[in-house]
Amino acid sequence: MNILGNSNCIMHIISNMLKIQNSQLVDHGSRVGYLVAKMLEKKGVGEREITDAYILGLLHDVGAYKTEEIDKLVQFENKQVYDHSIYGYLILKLSEVMTGKEDAILYHHTPWEKLKQVGSENKQLANLIFLADRVEIYLRTKKIPIEMEKLDKTNCFSKENLQLFCETEQAFEVQKRLLDGSYINDTEKYLYRTEFSEDELRKLIRMVAFLIDFRSESTVTHTITMVSAAVVIAKLMGLEQQEIDEIYTGAYIHDLGKVAIPLEVLEKPGRLDYDEMEIMKTHIILTGNIISGHVSDNVYKIAMRHHEKLDGKGYPYGIKEEELSLAEKIVAVADIFSALTGKRSYKDSMPKDKVVAIMQQMAQNHQIAKDVVDILILNYEVIEQQVDRECGFIIHKYEEIKESYIKIKKYVN
Repeated sequence: MNILGNSNCIMHIISNMLKIQNSQLVDHGSRVGYLVAKMLEKKGVGEREITDAYILGLLHDVGAYKTEEIDKLVQFENKQVYDHSIYGYLILKLSEVMTGKEDAILYHHTPWEKLKQVGSENKQLANLIFLADRVEIYLRTKKIPIEMEKLDKTNCFSKENLQLFCETEQAFEVQKRLLDGSYINDTEKYLYRTEFSEDELRKLIRMVAFLIDFRSESTVTHTITMVSAAVVIAKLMGLEQQEIDEIYTGAYIHDLGKVAIPLEVLEKPGRLDYDEMEIMKTHIILTGNIISGHVSDNVYKIAMRHHEKLDGKGYPYGIKEEELSLAEKIVAVADIFSALTGKRSYKDSMPKDKVVAIMQQMAQNHQIAKDVVDILILNYEVIEQQVDRECGFIIHKYEEIKESYIKIKKYVN
């Protein structure tokens, strides 16, 4: 699947998502990952373990997308077990990313006195992430290195980890490097030296899609419906495997910019008014800001052009038919199919006859590609069955996450 610039680009995309959601957390994940990685480097563990630790640090606050706890995350003295820790853990577990280490995210705000009683193999790692998180927040807000006495007084960290941080600071001057920005060279090293497998990349791509769709209950199955429909249509139309891979990736990441769209707009119980629609439309440009330079040109265009129309009246660029590739046309049709068949806060899913009528009318009006629509209609049941299989799994997992969220919250509190 040679559709990313290199194997670490997906991590840059995730980092960009963290940046774009809230200015208070710009580079927070990367800086926490750096501190954790340097501590493990000082400890003398293997390269892949160090890289995995960096990635966990980078991803430690991904659950904040769902729980809207961003403002609380920058309070140094707050020892609360945040809901975002639970949600982040569940998303990583569902995505099968960092398998076996997900609970390091679950416990990354749990004080050591409580954490040491937990039967987790990753509790020291979770505590290291907590320690790195607090040091980074202190450096961000105070602009000076933190003193060990202040960390001791929090009573949140194991003596072993406090000692490791002290030794790491003496060996690498990590706080100075964070303050002057020179830490960035190390973070690039952690990622570039690790080649992610195709399976790992697919899981990471799927994870970022879950982070967007799972923010709102009404959008849970949108991306997977779009991906499933687009891939089936592409195969039926005889596209090469490279193009199918590009469609798969472009469709999965097409809505990443929605991470910055307010939940009140995403979950409005009714159609959006003009101003709200203008806000919603910005998600494409934001998506471009997130993925630019980190995906192939074809994948970039597929993601950015899913709301363009053949007559030039789409957005954001008003591109006309002759400028759109077949892959881009397929994804645009699949997006509309997903919107029509999906259940929203203001509508139920539409039956086949109504979906077909609307899409045929749009094709007749020269908004979407007639040849693509014809294939979709001719193979409607096949596409519907594939979508139902994929969506059934996602809906089941979403319900499982909601149930697990409640159970785990009672347990950790």
